[in-house]
Amino acid sequence: MVGPRTLTTDAVIEFDGKVLLMKRTHPPFEGSWALPGGFVEQDETAREACVRLVLALSLRNLLVCMTTLTVISAET
Repeated sequence: MVGPRTLTTDAVIEFDGKVLLMKRTHPPFEGSWALPGGFVEQDETAREACVRLVLALSLRNLLVCMTTLTVISAET
């Protein structure tokens, strides 16, 4: 019997000579810098997973930035 396949994918996003890195918020390597990525779901390709994960991580970080900006602007 073949066990479940575990596959991960990472994105290398370069813009203006810089590469996007994200700080890991959970083990393993919590607090370390890493490329954005994660696990590939059973019904998707590695490329599809990469796009899904980058969009999800970017949206989450955008919401954090928007919340921070709102708090900062409310205090001034």
